[in-house]
Amino acid sequence: SGVYGVFCFAGHGFEIAGENYLVPVDAPSNVRIVHCIKAQYVLHRMQFRETKLNLLLLDMCREFNNVGGIPGDIQPVKSRGNTAIGYACGPGSRAYGSENDKNGIYVKYLKDHVTRNITVTNLLDCVNKAIGENEPTGYQRPHYQSSIVKNISLNDPIDTTNHTAEFHHRSILWSMANTVDKKEKSTDCDSALIPLL
Repeated sequence: SGVYGVFCFAGHGFEIAGENYLVPVDAPSNVRIVHCIKAQYVLHRMQFRETKLNLLLLDMCREFNNVGGIPGDIQPVKSRGNTAIGYACGPGSRAYGSENDKNGIYVKYLKDHVTRNITVTNLLDCVNKAIGENEPTGYQRPHYQSSIVKNISLNDPIDTTNHTAEFHHRSILWSMANTVDKKEKSTDCDSALIPLL
């Protein structure tokens, strides 16, 4: 309760009637809806934990894909507050990879800003702006939706009061896996940022 939930998916996906489907790496080549995971399901599981922040980052295509019938329970991604969803591209569009980077274009620019001490919405704005300024016109236009009402940053201090040994173990693993160059990158979007106090 009260923690920040972050889910980042970079891979194949598609959209049908406003519902985003994530294609697992072990899905068969003739993928069908039953092989996929709905973004709505992921968000629901995060909200079930009563998180303080829910952040979904989806670096995947959102083109319609006829994969064996449209399900009857289509619902758009809904949030219960303090939720942001960053999409690598708009509805009905493709997300692209980068020739010189092992990541997709969205993750390439996300990595440049994710460790900065800025709000989540500023982070998503900076990623969108960087892609718009640096990638060929018309390739991909990311966007996001947000119901965040507080100045929340992924760099907020972590309150470890009453947490378990498992939490501390995971924190150490997370820290080891996410050691990055501490050089701050200055961009044109810095002047529009909300400073965090």
